Amino acid sequence: MRSFLAALLFCSAVAVPAAAAPAAKPADLAGAVAKRLASRLGVPVKIGELVYRLFQGTFVVGNLRIGPAGAPFLSLGSAEIRLASIRNRRHLSSLEASNARARVPLAWLTRRIRRRLPATEALSLNDLRLDKARVVVVDGARRALSVEGLSVRGSGLKVSSARVGQLPKASGQLRIKARRAQLGAIEASDIEIVARLDAHGLTVELLEAKILGGKVSLSGRVPLRGLVIGRINLRGNARVQPQGKGSPRWAGSVTLGGTLRGGVRLRGRLHRVGGSGKVTPAKGSAPKAPKLRLDVRLGKRHRLRGTLARWTLR
Repeated sequence: MRSFLAALLFCSAVAVPAAAAPAAKPADLAGAVAKRLASRLGVPVKIGELVYRLFQGTFVVGNLRIGPAGAPFLSLGSAEIRLASIRNRRHLSSLEASNARARVPLAWLTRRIRRRLPATEALSLNDLRLDKARVVVVDGARRALSVEGLSVRGSGLKVSSARVGQLPKASGQLRIKARRAQLGAIEASDIEIVARLDAHGLTVELLEAKILGGKVSLSGRVPLRGLVIGRINLRGNARVQPQGKGSPRWAGSVTLGGTLRGGVRLRGRLHRVGGSGKVTPAKGSAPKAPKLRLDVRLGKRHRLRGTLARWTLR
């Protein structure tokens, strides 16, 4: 999440100073900013329109395309960036955008991160509003992650300056909602995340989603050190009906913890709260699923074990 925020504000940090000459013609202004962004991001950039409204301290961006012409990584119909001060173009009052479409190849993203990140300068943003966005991360021909109906609200956001190769630190408050998301074999809907960023990581005040015929609510801490995610520690409650309508319903406590290197594990102890019938032993596999270990007890007799890629329920 922090890298997403840093990338979003990085584009503003590059574009706003580059557009500091309001006397330039709109076409020349758009071309100059697109050229600068392209050199920093290492991919083609096209800006259909860029207008600076001097007395309002506002930039209006239209038809932004980042990536190859035939398959851009990011397309944005329009966005409005308002300066908090005419004199300080690195202090933004608001950034509003809607109907953004992102389709990012995982291989390119990984190469870009491993190669070196561009230097950034400090930037602050009082109010962030992103509506009706769609994000897809593809791994070859497969969708590794897709998010539909994404909206983001941010307040008091700050990104620190960083040297080449370093990820800037970010802080502020975020509220993220999505109509639907799919990560590997996991599907969820009505997702909401309320989180607070600081120099050392992410405090998750609420992570809630409808999943497995019910709802899961978690909160906790995700430490971040540069691009390295530390030990995840999220706890909460779940009410699920994993075997569909007509099967038992379960509720109880769950924890999500561990490290990406050592393994992340979902643990839970659920008790039966309704439904009909008995638990049907089952097993499944999803070779492209994220690496997540499972150990969830259902009552006194049943247990879900394994990984998302290969699991058993007995």
